[in-house]
Amino acid sequence: MSKQSPVIPALKPASIAPKGDLEGYTICVYGGASQRVDMEHRALAAEVGTRIGEAGANLVFGGGKVGLMGASSLAAQQAGSEVTGVITRFLLDMEAANRELSELIVVETMHQRKNIMMERADAFVILPGGFGTLEEVMEVVTLKQLGQLDKPIVFADFSGFWQPLIALFDHFEQQNYLHNRFEDLYSLAATPEAILDQLASALAAKKASKAEAASL
Repeated sequence: MSKQSPVIPALKPASIAPKGDLEGYTICVYGGASQRVDMEHRALAAEVGTRIGEAGANLVFGGGKVGLMGASSLAAQQAGSEVTGVITRFLLDMEAANRELSELIVVETMHQRKNIMMERADAFVILPGGFGTLEEVMEVVTLKQLGQLDKPIVFADFSGFWQPLIALFDHFEQQNYLHNRFEDLYSLAATPEAILDQLASALAAKKASKAEAASL
């Protein structure tokens, strides 16, 4: 296995996050790196980041300044989140790595990048994106289906962006390639407010379930 590079220290410390519904949790945000996307999507992605920071949560993402992932991570940091970026060496320039994060981890492979993000995350938000975002979310959904991951997954379904994918999932189920409980693997939310509400609800329910199991 390739040796992981040292963590690049932050140049600017993040401000102290206010206490909120998600204090102590880390949210992984997947999203596109394209700069040629709907400006409304960029604004909504930034609002997601702001709300994550205001809720007291931290954020982990792919480490770049560009696209929706850049917009959401910058807004989260400005709102008080500790923000960790995880990026491969070959993408440092391509995705304009943000070296002013709380922590920037440089790795050699995409596999290492995804594993670190998954391990650090308590939940996932899936912003609009392309092949890379799709590959990332399909891995976490598949792991959850197989019982290897038990963390909330929320699609940011801005303007129905993810509806074609959900229609494909429906097609899989109709053709008997998925069991009929696949919708339990994730949720959809059309607004930043709804995304944060779903995260808070799912994480609170998971915490309550663990406490109940521990008391038995």
